[in-house]
Amino acid sequence: MLKEDFTYNETLDRFEFLKYDSKNPTKLINELDVDERVKEFLSLEENDNLVEADVKKGTRTDLQNANNQSSSSNNKLDISKSKYDPKNPDIIRQAELKNMTVEDHIRTLMIRDEKMKDDLKNK
Repeated sequence: MLKEDFTYNETLDRFEFLKYDSKNPTKLINELDVDERVKEFLSLEENDNLVEADVKKGTRTDLQNANNQSSSSNNKLDISKSKYDPKNPDIIRQAELKNMTVEDHIRTLMIRDEKMKDDLKNK
């Protein structure tokens, strides 16, 4: 994905990423090697989908029990207290794209919002 971002520096005998000032494209800000550029790229929020998620380890039964508990707790979420409108065409379309009911999609959004709120508190 980043192959085109690098140039080969014959003097140093390595590939590097040259970072220029966005307001002054001729002004060099930084030079990064391949590892540094990849780490920087993967740390960007818009590239979260490229980073491996935490994996729950355990037996199949443990995972099924966890999923069942998660499903039952999801169903307990009251979507009427949500900021999401079940009649909103965008919400309906998103749910359809994910092959979910509108209510389940809203519950998923509520859980995501709570996790994001918790993550921000822990930073």
